[in-house]
Amino acid sequence: MGSQLSNTVVEGEDNTKTIGSTAPDQLLEIESLEKILNYKFKDKRLLVQAFTDASYVDDKCDSYEILELLGDSILNMSIIDEFIKLYPKESPGPLTKLRAVNVDTEKLARVAVKHQLYRYLRHKKPLLEEQILEFVEAMEKYPLHSNGLLKVPKVLADIVESTIGALFRDCNSTETVWEDKFVGCGQHPVKKETARNFAAKNAIDNFSKFFGDL
Repeated sequence: MGSQLSNTVVEGEDNTKTIGSTAPDQLLEIESLEKILNYKFKDKRLLVQAFTDASYVDDKCDSYEILELLGDSILNMSIIDEFIKLYPKESPGPLTKLRAVNVDTEKLARVAVKHQLYRYLRHKKPLLEEQILEFVEAMEKYPLHSNGLLKVPKVLADIVESTIGALFRDCNSTETVWEDKFVGCGQHPVKKETARNFAAKNAIDNFSKFFGDL
C-alpha cells in the first residue's frame, strides 16, 4: 500500500476537512488519485503536497503553494506554445487573450470538480467545504463557463495548478538542457525543446485531457 492522504474528524476540535468524507477516519489512498490522473508518482510526497492547503501544514508536509506557482508557469507556457503552433502568424496581444480565457480560475475550478480532485483537498478551514459544495451545485445550473456569474473558490484552481507542478517535479523535467542543433528537416525545422523527457510529456498530455469539454 502506498502513501495515503488521511482525514480524521474529532468531535469538538479544529478538524481537517476533506470534502465529501463520509467516515470519521476515512483514508484517502493515493492510488485512487493516481488513477484519476492516469499517472503513478515515483515520489508520493509530491502528490500529498499538491493537495495540502497552508491551513493544514505541519512538520511533515509543506503546502501546495510552491507547486501551484510552478504549475501556473508550466500551464501558461504550454498553452502559449500550443497557440503559437496553431496560429503562427498571430500577434502577441490576441495570443495573450486566448491564453487568459483558457486558463482562468473558473475553468480550472471546473476541472477540479469534473474529476473530483476537490475531494482530496486537505485543509482546516471551516467555511471552505460549504463554499466548494455551493460551487459544485451551481455548476449544474451553469454547465458551461458562467462568465463571472459564479463565485469560484480559488483553491479549486490552485490544486489543478499544484498537481501540474507535482507532475513536472516527479518527472525531473525542471532541469533545463539547451541544445544548439535543430531537429527535423524541410522548410520547418524545429528547435529542440527545453528538457521534456518522454515521461514528463506523457504525464502532462494525460493531464491536459482534463480540459477537454470545459
